[in-house]
Amino acid sequence: MKKRYLFLLSVYILLFVCYLFFSVNETEKLNEKIKDYEYVGDFHEDRAVVIKDGKIGFIDKSGDLIIPMKWDIAENFKKSEYYLEKINFDNGRCLLSCVNGSESYLIDREGNELYSGSSIEITKLENAEIIQVNDKNGKVYYFVSEGKFEKIDLQEKDLPIVVENFDLYERKNVYFTLENLCNGKKVGLHELKKYGYECFPFGNCFNDGVGLLTLRDTSTKKYGIVDVKGNIIEPFKYDNRICMYYGLLFEIVCFIRHIEFGEDPLPIYCNVYKNGHLLYEKLAYWKSSKECIGIFVFRGCELKELYERYMLSSDEFQIPESVEKTKFIDIDGNEVSRFPFGKNYLRYVSKNDWSDEWQLEDENGKLLHQQKFSIESRFNNNLVIDDTDGMVRVLSDTGDSIPVGYGGYLQAGIVKYTDKFINESPLCEYKLSLSESDNKLNCIHSKKEKREHRENKCITSYEVLNQDGTAFLPYDVDEVYNFSDGLLRLKLDGHYYFVDEDGKGLKIKK
Repeated sequence: MKKRYLFLLSVYILLFVCYLFFSVNETEKLNEKIKDYEYVGDFHEDRAVVIKDGKIGFIDKSGDLIIPMKWDIAENFKKSEYYLEKINFDNGRCLLSCVNGSESYLIDREGNELYSGSSIEITKLENAEIIQVNDKNGKVYYFVSEGKFEKIDLQEKDLPIVVENFDLYERKNVYFTLENLCNGKKVGLHELKKYGYECFPFGNCFNDGVGLLTLRDTSTKKYGIVDVKGNIIEPFKYDNRICMYYGLLFEIVCFIRHIEFGEDPLPIYCNVYKNGHLLYEKLAYWKSSKECIGIFVFRGCELKELYERYMLSSDEFQIPESVEKTKFIDIDGNEVSRFPFGKNYLRYVSKNDWSDEWQLEDENGKLLHQQKFSIESRFNNNLVIDDTDGMVRVLSDTGDSIPVGYGGYLQAGIVKYTDKFINESPLCEYKLSLSESDNKLNCIHSKKEKREHRENKCITSYEVLNQDGTAFLPYDVDEVYNFSDGLLRLKLDGHYYFVDEDGKGLKIKK
């Protein structure tokens, strides 16, 4: 019995060793299959665009050609990565523009052509999109969500209500139906007026809540805020335009000039509300905010310049003295003189209306960073700042700073630094790459000051690093793209490759 057990154990061990020896990483198999393509795009929904001999097709993650190469790409787009990177699947379909001549095709994941024509427009939305197509009756709109098409019943020449809202890090387009405000009917921008409301799409980008829309009641001339279906979020009781920002409501008071093309609103000051209660009245117009550090800045207006520019007189519009003063409130609505940043504090020190200057100090007011700076963005306990000398730096809450280049070189805030970064040239270019499986930034690639000449061309090499500065890949590459569908796309010696989130899939001799 014991001998039999040892025999079976030996067999299992042998089979396991054989498996390890002969098995090939799935990403390695993928790289072997794509080596002859002229271009390979990122994976989206298990589909990546490929190009060969001027034709477009799509592969899956196994590297198999899942959608045949039956579309001819326009000659001027064959080597345009800016254009090619826009060809990807979203919500179960993909738009191919400028193929087979000047045609555009909307296809599904199997390659079936859903629509075709000389012009198909798509408006990106949050979790859905609007597709505009042309047929014999004119423009037709479809609302697409989770791969399903729903025709939007809009009047001829009407436009869907699409507003660009933004949150802390990005802008998002939102489609509004407003049926609960318009007797159960989904309406367009112009038809909304039949129900007694006006919409100002371009002014609504100030609403930070994705899915909030400011409207004006045409009968009372009062403003309110509704959600995507028309449910009232803020009642129509405000005399001036309003916007919701991080839980605070801002009512912007304007001086209205009547010009040849209509009204010209000139923002003068604003009132701030929270939960329907007035917190602050007649503050300087909200010209600037630093939501990245949780503070709003109401910078005092240059009244003399304003009067001269618009030829206003005190008889026309009385501007309160409070507007001349700069005030700061946090996102809870509390007035602050300086704002906590880690264990220390940030203080606003601008002395005029056009500049944006801050300083970092400790509890006793001692400067921790000697130069004044403007704040570009924040990531965790680091600030991306622009010093008065034009140097872009990453500043920690303790005052330590690391140069990352002059304006235009910095592409994103950096999470973590080591001596490796400090010793690099300040003109290096850093970029974050996002791993989607854990929704964390798990690698950084930096443009090294290392150039080689190949075929009379100057080539810049990239190294791919982990957050702690250690090597994510044991070799340099020519280009690094972002993670998508769990794979990181690379380019080396003119060919495209992928590695997984462990950096495996591409074997190169050091």
